[in-house]
Amino acid sequence: MSNLKQSMSKAMDNLPAIFMYTGSDGAEYSEDPNLKDIYHLAETIRDVCKLNIGDTASNQSLSKEQVIEIVELVESELLSHPAVKPILRDPLISDPHAIRVKDDNQLIEEFDKLGMEVLKKYPQIASTTEEAIMKSLFMWHGCLNIGKQCRLQDVRNMDPQNRMQVHDWLVSQSNSNPWIRRGFTSAKDFRPEQKGSKDYSWIPHDSLYWQA
Repeated sequence: MSNLKQSMSKAMDNLPAIFMYTGSDGAEYSEDPNLKDIYHLAETIRDVCKLNIGDTASNQSLSKEQVIEIVELVESELLSHPAVKPILRDPLISDPHAIRVKDDNQLIEEFDKLGMEVLKKYPQIASTTEEAIMKSLFMWHGCLNIGKQCRLQDVRNMDPQNRMQVHDWLVSQSNSNPWIRRGFTSAKDFRPEQKGSKDYSWIPHDSLYWQA
């Protein structure tokens, strides 16, 4: 069994729990499964493949624009395609674009394509497909988790205190994982055409988020 196939199998057999929460409008919402599953998959690939995340040289070789391009590749290769043969692994989640609804074969194909695309564009960041996938997922995690907290349509249903908890959690992760840090500090440049629908005023002025 290939490392990637083994990673997918292990990750799908041990998915993180998805919880419901009550929004400020009183309605019940489920957590976004992809926000949890992308990080879970990155950590599983890291563990199964015994990969190192502390490669400062390859991390610094990427510009902020290139980080954003990799985040967009994760979006296009993993999250834009619906499940071909849906599997309801979780009774709360049936969205065909959710990673946990896709079968293992589709996931392996999509992840392999992502890794090859990233290696083709930025061969300096990894020596294997699995390493390229892991680093790409960590960057997406840092970028999209903080970005979601800034979206106005989400803020309406989000406790502001929870936003700061997510921010502080990502800062803590960024201090030990340089790829999450790159995604987190590049998030403000992700899809600039959407800035009018975002609120950044709650992020502390001295936050790592604002660092160049």
